[in-house]
Amino acid sequence: MIARTVFASLMLFLVACFSAPAEAQTAPATKTYVCHGNNGVVTFTMPAGVSPVCTKNFAFSGVCNGQDIVAVSNENWEGSDIVIVGVSLAFYQVPAGIQYTFAGNSDVPDVMLWGGAGQTWASKSFPSGSGMLFRANGSHIDLHVACNSGHFAGQQIIDYIPSESAPAG
Repeated sequence: MIARTVFASLMLFLVACFSAPAEAQTAPATKTYVCHGNNGVVTFTMPAGVSPVCTKNFAFSGVCNGQDIVAVSNENWEGSDIVIVGVSLAFYQVPAGIQYTFAGNSDVPDVMLWGGAGQTWASKSFPSGSGMLFRANGSHIDLHVACNSGHFAGQQIIDYIPSESAPAG
């Protein structure tokens, strides 16, 4: 008798578990972003709470003259405020006597990355949750090079978080 009662209770439990209506599944919240990178405009959707990182590359070149040379100067390419989270630079044609290089942002604070005497590459990533504002109000990023003689060429790479954009469609 006890076995029959336990068995009946177990069967009622299993029926209740497997015949209960499934709860409505809700899709996770998402946000749509746009990156205006070197390969054109890319639109994509990310889960809420995840910030994408876009990249923009700028080639630079020039001839050394012992003075400060602005090798890159570009206004905000996104058309909306962005947050710069990293910057790198690398020379692939190295001049004689590099005095310094630095990447700047005309919003305050200015200097994003400093390369010292003789340095042919430098990279900086800001700590998670931080970055430098780069506004779409005529602000510009730049790269300064000071070297003694010869030609120079390289790449400046900006990593940034774009503004959230309106959903496509």
